Amino acid sequence: MDLELDELEASIAGSAGPSVDRARLALARAELAYYRAWIVAPVSDATLVDLRSARVTVEAAGDAALAAEARDLLALALFGRHFRASDHAEARALLDSALATRRRLGDRRGVAESLFHLGLTYEHPKDPTPADTARAGELYRESLAVATAGGFDYEASYPVRHLAGQADDAGDLAAAIAGFERSLELRRRAGATIVVPPALT
Repeated sequence: MDLELDELEASIAGSAGPSVDRARLALARAELAYYRAWIVAPVSDATLVDLRSARVTVEAAGDAALAAEARDLLALALFGRHFRASDHAEARALLDSALATRRRLGDRRGVAESLFHLGLTYEHPKDPTPADTARAGELYRESLAVATAGGFDYEASYPVRHLAGQADDAGDLAAAIAGFERSLELRRRAGATIVVPPALT
């Protein structure tokens, strides 16, 4: 991945001003750094700085789909940084914007992704209320419906897993087990082996 990004950077080194390729490169580097850091530690200040900088570059390039992706990724990082420690206001605003753009563009995979991420901010604020939990469930179900209609097994596996968690919290063990098993099957079917182990826990 690093080599591929280096090659892309070399190919656009002589171009001037903002470009979609430069924006895509900035976002890819920031995303790679985010996921590498996320594996071993909470989201750092440096990672957030990189993601914010990448977003500025992407917005300047004027590619709506890429801009929505940048907002969604920054929101996910902010959510991770402030997990159960804030009301996630900034993350929600970014996700609302990303979701609106993705709906307008007809990006069903992106819509499913942003709906799920928005649901996370309602499931895990600092002091969740029953209304927050209910709203999270609504967003997860909408995400699942969009992902299922589009045939996006990987994206569908996430709301399925979190709806199963809600069923478990509500004391419905049968529904929880069925949901966790379905999430696992969706991930296997999608070939997403890196996220199969979490589905087994």
